[in-house]
Amino acid sequence: MALKTLCLFALVAAFPVPAFAATIVIDASVERVAGEPAVEIVFLNDKTTEFLPPDTLAAEIVQDEIVVRAELRRIGKDVAAVPPGGFSRERYAVTADGAWDAARTFTIRTAYPFAATRAALALPPVGTEEPPVELAAADPPDTRTEPEAPAEATPDRNLNFSPYRPIYALFGTDPINAKIQFGFKYALVDPDGPSAQKFDFLRGIYFGYTQTMFWDLGLPSEPFRSIDFKPELFYRYRSDLAISQAENAIFNVQAGVLHQSNGEDEAESIRFNQFYAEQSVNLSAFGNFRLTVAPRALFYFADEEDNPDIEDFYGHTSLRLTLAEPDGLRVQGFVRGFIGTDRGAGQVDVSHPFSLGFLDELNFRAHAQFFTGFGENLTEFDKRSTEFRIGIGLVQ
Repeated sequence: MALKTLCLFALVAAFPVPAFAATIVIDASVERVAGEPAVEIVFLNDKTTEFLPPDTLAAEIVQDEIVVRAELRRIGKDVAAVPPGGFSRERYAVTADGAWDAARTFTIRTAYPFAATRAALALPPVGTEEPPVELAAADPPDTRTEPEAPAEATPDRNLNFSPYRPIYALFGTDPINAKIQFGFKYALVDPDGPSAQKFDFLRGIYFGYTQTMFWDLGLPSEPFRSIDFKPELFYRYRSDLAISQAENAIFNVQAGVLHQSNGEDEAESIRFNQFYAEQSVNLSAFGNFRLTVAPRALFYFADEEDNPDIEDFYGHTSLRLTLAEPDGLRVQGFVRGFIGTDRGAGQVDVSHPFSLGFLDELNFRAHAQFFTGFGENLTEFDKRSTEFRIGIGLVQ
């Protein structure tokens, strides 16, 4: 058990928590404006704060082994801020500092923090042929005088790993205990690779992992009362990447297979397999807040021989409601189980950013959590508990 615990903490320490929860996604197609190449960019704001499309973008044009510095200059109307979950279409003229052939396939790399997870086909004028253009993340162009390395030598920024589920460390006083949770997801197919470019649906396939630990700090040996392991394979579809009419609402669908276990030997093992399907909608509410409503259906299969009644306590439905202010207050309510029975559970999480004065750059949130009902952890799935904990959150 001690070795397992050390491995768990090593994994937590090794997993990098990004400084931001999301990136601004860029999509583009190429055309000609006054005979010169130009790109139409769709800024999809996946952050929690509004975003103003820039007038210029530092970039690089990569063609074969040639790297040419370039600047993208916005064309046309005044620009408006893009709200969280919204998007804006902008056209940019391409001005390059060196020679390149716009009639052949090329790649545009923009300066960090912009990242491309989708690449559109070209939309050339009738009777002409233009190559597709894709945008990829890159560090800002280097101003040093050394010769530039070929494109393939540029370090790749791996955006396939990202946080999944809230990450926090919370503490209760009656009894003295701690609840620690972390999770990540990994895109199984490179969203900018040739397979994803050809088959768009491949971008939504993920492996996810969540681990929740319950630590009894009030006992002499300070044991872990339960450790829940939750690997899953799921598919996520985001309509804001496809439905241009949804300027203010985001419709997501997620379905997957989840295995949950307490990791014990056969005699003390508690586990189940679950298929789930969730539909969620995220929209503006109460001024600057965003409201997310996410009902989920749950189906159990296999691995229930030792605990045949486990689904009676976890139920077949759940509902999550989240009200979040950009870079501010976040309130989430979660219920699962059977309406009208004494089983199931409910949980409320409230968090808000805070700083330590001279350490304003720390990305911490004050986090409070209230839970009541059955199944907060697998080891005690058939026992009712009520817990209030406070602590620090990292990712919401």
